[in-house]
Amino acid sequence: MRISSLLRTVAAVLALIPLCASADGAKYVFLFIGDGMSATQLYAAECYRRALSGADTDSAAGRADGALSLNVDAFPVRGMQRTGSYNHLITDSAAAGTALACGAKTNSGTLGMDPAGTQRWKSLAVLAKETGRRVGIVTSVSLDHATPAAFYANVSSRGSYEEIAVQALESGFDFFGGGSWLKAQSEAYRSLYPKIASDKVADIAADEGYTTVASCEGIRALAAHPADKVICSAPVLAGGSALPFSVDRPQDQPDLAAFTDAAIACLTKDDRGFFLMVEGGKIDWACHANDAAGALGDVLAFDKAVGRAVAFYKAHPEETLIVVTGDHETGGLSIGFAGRGYDTSFARLAAQKVSYEVFTQTVDAYRRAKAFPTPYDAPANNIDAQMKSLILKNYGIDVDTLPQYRRDLLEAAYDRSMSGTPATGTEVPTGYLKGDHSSTLDYLTYGGYDALTLELDHQLAREAGLSWTSFAHTAVPLPVMALGKGAELFGGYYENAEVARKIAQAMGLAQTLPVAKGE
Repeated sequence: MRISSLLRTVAAVLALIPLCASADGAKYVFLFIGDGMSATQLYAAECYRRALSGADTDSAAGRADGALSLNVDAFPVRGMQRTGSYNHLITDSAAAGTALACGAKTNSGTLGMDPAGTQRWKSLAVLAKETGRRVGIVTSVSLDHATPAAFYANVSSRGSYEEIAVQALESGFDFFGGGSWLKAQSEAYRSLYPKIASDKVADIAADEGYTTVASCEGIRALAAHPADKVICSAPVLAGGSALPFSVDRPQDQPDLAAFTDAAIACLTKDDRGFFLMVEGGKIDWACHANDAAGALGDVLAFDKAVGRAVAFYKAHPEETLIVVTGDHETGGLSIGFAGRGYDTSFARLAAQKVSYEVFTQTVDAYRRAKAFPTPYDAPANNIDAQMKSLILKNYGIDVDTLPQYRRDLLEAAYDRSMSGTPATGTEVPTGYLKGDHSSTLDYLTYGGYDALTLELDHQLAREAGLSWTSFAHTAVPLPVMALGKGAELFGGYYENAEVARKIAQAMGLAQTLPVAKGE
């Protein structure tokens, strides 16, 4: 055989062998992303946990019990990341997810591609798969949402849900868990996946060799009996094909920690190593709605899932890396409200029994049952005994005992919810006319959410000593917390894309991010 032919044969054989990470790199890698989560959400959640235990968080002694700290508080290395996208200081989740997954900035709304939309990038998850590791994706929102999609999809629009779902199933990743698919059925699948004539994601998943598990028993059983190529979806889903908020979760339903348990079991079926991304996606949703109790409950559920990774690390301390961060902050949450001075009362949040999502449904049902005539007569329709009872039951707020100022705010919000008529002023507020919304007085007051629910969320948060500045994302820098092999890389202050590059370095990957597909 000629030397040239021999070299071509060797090259062909090598092309079939997965790229190998450095033997010195972290073998087991966890990346936890709290969507919408900054240091404020984390610290507020810790204070909430302490208050639930009876501690006085306004005293140093009440903040001193280490047993009530979050799991992430014990991480020895902390850095800070700036979150801006390629074209916006205030990013969206698609661009932020792409930076964390692919190690480069792109335009808001874009997933896994350069700003021009001409180059597709490989994510950390794809690169991990190419090195022979198993790969898992866990999220509390739909599996085709922006943050999880950043780890397997390459599309110019985060709204291309059918294309994103097909790319997920063609990725060959070993585990998907949490929510379901936003577009579980669509005619678009017939052209996007012509291999079979079906308009259902479930059929495509089966054709790609995936087993779908959607029962509480089946999901928990995976921890003891792991499987290959599994899609785990919660049996009870909320809006957007997502898990219910922690405050709404049925007691027997698996939480984010249970899905993390199942993922770890399936990804450790053999000794290949793994990359696992876990997202607390509904922290962001609650913060958009300024629902403090809903947001902090999901931060605590997220931290519980981090605890599962910490337990794994303790069994494999020389081979495991855990990184915890967010993709951006949402809501402009602050610990402190002018009306409370320097006082807080996190225990008040425990009076809220349901999320904004569920209470909005309650308000909708109430309004339909009342069948108010048109035009709506605001002076003749005040908050009645039935609604006062619902407010007291779900928020612990006794309307009749409130100061007049707060009652007036609730009455105005009640009229807005019952009538559907936007709040108006003498003129549209000047200086607030740019952005995704027309920024009318109604939007600035209620953010596009049910007005009564939003006002109750605001009032309860203020009682606790919390306040909000936005219904959208902010550009607040975020903490990056690291534990384990390569953790020392994550100190400092840097751009979000550096998080992915540092993880790649810690994994011992040979490529420099971003890596274009085809390289």
